[in-house]
Amino acid sequence: MSKLYDIYMEGFHAQGNAPARADYVGFANGETFTEACATYYRTQGTEEDKRFYDVERNTYYGCRLFETMTEAQRSFG
Repeated sequence: MSKLYDIYMEGFHAQGNAPARADYVGFANGETFTEACATYYRTQGTEEDKRFYDVERNTYYGCRLFETMTEAQRSFG
């Protein structure tokens, strides 16, 4: 049975750039959270989003995806 999941991306700090805080990405349906993320990037993402989403690691541009903001904020707020 499919479920609606909210998707949040962890923050990051890249050397030489200002840090980015955790952020809300969007929402999508899926049997699992990972499936919902894949559905989101496949159907709602831009071509760039599709290129930077890694379905095996469930990351976007190397940043992990989470179901809650609290989880996403653990690394870099």
